[in-house]
Amino acid sequence: CSLAERICHSCFRRQDKLQRCGQCKFSHYCDRTCQRAGWAEHKQECAAIKNYGKAPNENIRLVARIMWRLDKDGGVVSDTQLTTLDQLEDHIEDMAEDELKEFKVDIHNFLDYWPRNSKQHTSDVISHIFGLINCNGFTVSDQRGLQAVGVGLFPNLCLVNHDCWPNCTVILNHGK
Repeated sequence: CSLAERICHSCFRRQDKLQRCGQCKFSHYCDRTCQRAGWAEHKQECAAIKNYGKAPNENIRLVARIMWRLDKDGGVVSDTQLTTLDQLEDHIEDMAEDELKEFKVDIHNFLDYWPRNSKQHTSDVISHIFGLINCNGFTVSDQRGLQAVGVGLFPNLCLVNHDCWPNCTVILNHGK
């Protein structure tokens, strides 16, 4: 059973009974307040999931969310951001053959998922974002730190975890 059905997609609280998005049937929320709070982030993803017919894997969803945010806000997201995505390494050239095959499958699936009415990007840009997640991504876990609820890319935390191999976990404590 997926934790996506028990974690609010807005406040990240874990609950047994959540309300499901009526459009994409994937995202779940505590209540209308959380759904409204998350709508700005969820709007494009909701339409993409609905058109795709299902939610793709976490990496594909994260790449899409990053690209929508970059298309909307540009490279710097906030004044507190110490580094940008452009300054992070993707290390694609260091990937083993079997990793590259999985990588190419994700890129192919991403291209099927990415809406035709959204800004189109080159395969080099898409590959770079996937590489950034592969190299700098964090597992996002529940409050116990035992179960993964997703994957995230946090540029400031990448400075702390400067190993280029993901070895840290972001743990949510009742949505915080």
